[in-house]
Amino acid sequence: MNQEINRIDENLDIFIEGEVVDLCVPSKEPWVIDQWYRWFNDKEVTKYIKHGFFPNTYEKQLEFYDSLNSNNDRITLLIKPKMNNYLVGVTSLSRIDFHQRQADIAIVIGKQDKAPDSIFYAMETKCRMTEHAFESLGIERINSSQIINLKKWQQWQIIFGYQIEGIQKKKLRKGSQVWDIMISSCLLEDY
Repeated sequence: MNQEINRIDENLDIFIEGEVVDLCVPSKEPWVIDQWYRWFNDKEVTKYIKHGFFPNTYEKQLEFYDSLNSNNDRITLLIKPKMNNYLVGVTSLSRIDFHQRQADIAIVIGKQDKAPDSIFYAMETKCRMTEHAFESLGIERINSSQIINLKKWQQWQIIFGYQIEGIQKKKLRKGSQVWDIMISSCLLEDY
């Protein structure tokens, strides 16, 4: 088992190093794709996102991985806790528009963790991705949205510059359930 853990660490290229998490370049390694695709089959993980309507497969995740190499308007990184040797989620800056100087941010935490610092995984991920967008890419606006039920998350993100802009009524539907979506953004001057 210990050899497996070392092999995992050696195969992860850290793109953005954090204090609690590292954001790593996706890999075609079977153990990476295997974890990644399963998150999008978990009903709890996909409860409030536009995934989970159809099954995800290893092959579909591999196709998505392959598409990342030819995509110039998306940065996708895997979330790895500093103190652990597994992945807990994925994050992206997508629809990167250098003319309008804006991008969309997304985070999916696929593996719930009992570690004491796990509460900070998503928060640091959003902070690090925001920092990268502003300081490395020259982006001036990051768009974000989440289900209105995630009130604690919306309060946390205000701390690092995200402002609530409005509510989209009945924006997400899953079966007979319908949710409102909170729209927020972070401007460079608020960061």
